Amino acid sequence: MEANRPAAHLDAYMRQLAVEALIPLGAHDLALSELGKAVDSPSFVDADWIERCQALDPIRDREEVARMISEVSRRADAIWRVRT
Repeated sequence: MEANRPAAHLDAYMRQLAVEALIPLGAHDLALSELGKAVDSPSFVDADWIERCQALDPIRDREEVARMISEVSRRADAIWRVRT
């Protein structure tokens, strides 16, 4: 990790915040881009947030969001399988 880069989980969290700020501004494509970058982080496992956060309602029915939910859900499920 570079000295000036945040840890992956912090980066993903900051992107979540950006998504929630961008959607009410109507910047849906930029919000989707930030969401995609959060999902690309192997430490991002918050599928419940994508599925349930009301701020994401305007973009949740988009095909790319469905793919992101599926990917993050698989990642989260894999963690739970290892822990049980």
